Amino acid sequence: MYATHKSLNSPTKILTTTLSDTQPAFIYLYDKEVDDNSIKFCTRIAKISHLEKYVIEFDSAEKTLAVVRNHLKNISKQSSHLLLNVHGTSSGSKGQRKHRFIAGNSERGEFFTKQWLENLLCTSAEAINSTSNVLPFIHILKCRSKVLTDEIKPGTPLWKSGWFILYSSSKITSVNHFGASLEVMSSYLELCESNEVQADPLTLFYLAGLARGDCMTILGGDLQQPLTLHAPKSLHDLKRIYSIKLCEGSALDKGRLLLAGIELSSQESSLQYDPQDNFLITQLLATRIERGDLIAIKKIIHSKPKLLNHLQAVGTLPLPSAVKNHAPQLILWMLSKGIDLKATDSDGDTVLFYAIAYQDTIMLEFLLSLGASPNCPNHESITPLIVAIEHGRTKAAELLIKYDADLSWTDEEDTALTLAVSKGQLSVVSCILEHSTDRGTGLSEQLVQQARADGKEDIALLLEQALQKRPAWKN
Repeated sequence: MYATHKSLNSPTKILTTTLSDTQPAFIYLYDKEVDDNSIKFCTRIAKISHLEKYVIEFDSAEKTLAVVRNHLKNISKQSSHLLLNVHGTSSGSKGQRKHRFIAGNSERGEFFTKQWLENLLCTSAEAINSTSNVLPFIHILKCRSKVLTDEIKPGTPLWKSGWFILYSSSKITSVNHFGASLEVMSSYLELCESNEVQADPLTLFYLAGLARGDCMTILGGDLQQPLTLHAPKSLHDLKRIYSIKLCEGSALDKGRLLLAGIELSSQESSLQYDPQDNFLITQLLATRIERGDLIAIKKIIHSKPKLLNHLQAVGTLPLPSAVKNHAPQLILWMLSKGIDLKATDSDGDTVLFYAIAYQDTIMLEFLLSLGASPNCPNHESITPLIVAIEHGRTKAAELLIKYDADLSWTDEEDTALTLAVSKGQLSVVSCILEHSTDRGTGLSEQLVQQARADGKEDIALLLEQALQKRPAWKN
């Protein structure tokens, strides 16, 4: 089962859902203030999973603990899985670092800590030591989560209370780096479910680890030490024999991981990615772009130039990774190698949508100056300008307008002008009126009256002045 979000604008609450006690469960925990792209990526992870989907939203540490703990207790026949996908940060020097999961910017945003995990899992010594109790899996997909290896120590109650799989190094990471791993993981759990067997932690880690784009670590259970698969950095590293050599941990744990790979069943072996698979290589490319690894990027593109415009497993393209990394020189080089500024992700979003989501007006203007079109709607028939106005990105909206964004495009009967008026965005309204030449913008006496009724007198006066210059648009 998958627990995922409903929509970005959903009210934050706990939805208590009766979850099956015979299937593994993924539960997304997120705050309504989480950024747009995290929500988008969560949706995409859900799409690549074949498992049933449920919704759990949170509004406090205590309530979230109650819902999730109740679910973990109910899973007795097979292993349960909790996927934490929230913002992460860390502090302290190496060996003594502390990690916090940050959900948005709210006051309740820092409750995902080591203590939260202890409250969730360490309910009693009897539960930890019970041989009949299947240990839960806690999948942690967020920045710098490898820092938890400094906090969750071998042999402690928290270590023994579950299996912790960290999809991250000690650096910034993203879902772009692990789409293939998550797909393999969910397929393996589905296989375990159909065969009515418990998921084996090392088999899961081996299969998902070979499909990683960044560092992965497993700790907990009966492992002696954290077991880490370091990030692949070249096409060479994607080959299974070399990928597994990037392993760090105790000799015994490394031996157990190798044995798990040797003893894969034919069904389990079929879940492995071919090292030459385009999804796997595009994931590697995105990771190296976000790491600023120019040598690796150029080698990958030289070997596989068509992958510049190839979707990853999570439905994204390589170019947004360069925008996220604020790398204009790399983008120019990628353009020289054939990257398409009009290429779209699985949602139909061009790279401009990402620049808006990243709130990077410098990169947005850079892309527009290179010829990126501001008038390419996505699969929901929404343009970058409508998105910018809807999310209050006023500087981005003004840039798009100056680069000839279509001001007559409608979204659910709203034009850019009527939407900006309803949002109270005076500067955007002014910019639209300055650049508009078509009465299809929605300028009318009725719009003036609406602005005035909503208490937006400054906008109403601006609209009136525009109508005086365009008397034919009054009706």
